[in-house]
Amino acid sequence: MVRMFIMMHPWYIPSINLAKKLVLKYWISEFPAEFNLSPELAEEIKDFKDLLTTEGNASQSQLIDLDSVPSYKWKRQVTQRVPSVSKKRKMSLLFDHLDSCELAEHLTYLEYKSFCKILVSL
Repeated sequence: MVRMFIMMHPWYIPSINLAKKLVLKYWISEFPAEFNLSPELAEEIKDFKDLLTTEGNASQSQLIDLDSVPSYKWKRQVTQRVPSVSKKRKMSLLFDHLDSCELAEHLTYLEYKSFCKILVSL
């Protein structure tokens, strides 16, 4: 996979931009959920940090800070609705009162919320 990624990256990102984005600090700061949702990945990065420290690269080791990664535990929990006893709401699946743009916005939002609940594991 790594070889394929390196060979095909010019299709969607210039090599110079890829080199900038492969910096570990950028990965941790821009995609912290990956480190929180994958304990194996976080452990591997901590081992890499320890290796840098033991080999005398303490300044480079300080650039790797997984302690600042926020917790995304709340994203992994399945949402449950609390039944409302006091108030019954009418729910309709009729969309005839919406124009096409409003309908598209509503459906896009519903798809977005559904996709946010999908956990990605490689």
